Amino acid sequence: MSWQYAYTTACEADSIKQREEVASQVELESLVLNGNCPERFSDRVGDAELATLCKALSSVSSVTEVDLSFNNIGSDGAIAFADLLRKNTSIQFV
Repeated sequence: MSWQYAYTTACEADSIKQREEVASQVELESLVLNGNCPERFSDRVGDAELATLCKALSSVSSVTEVDLSFNNIGSDGAIAFADLLRKNTSIQFV
């Protein structure tokens, strides 16, 4: 399954607004959504969006790196990400 399809489907299912920079990627190897860059400083990833990203990432094996530093991720997001890491063994760098 392509990243683009997995991400679009997950966002629609969870009623989460897609990030154009993420949705435009057909195949993805690195998901970099660090919250301290100027483009995302006022629109950081939270728990609900991370749960949706994890849903999409669980069906894609091409992603090997995920950078979610400096975001608004709490315990619910951490649990969703931990569940993802148990399922998707292709992610090597966090």
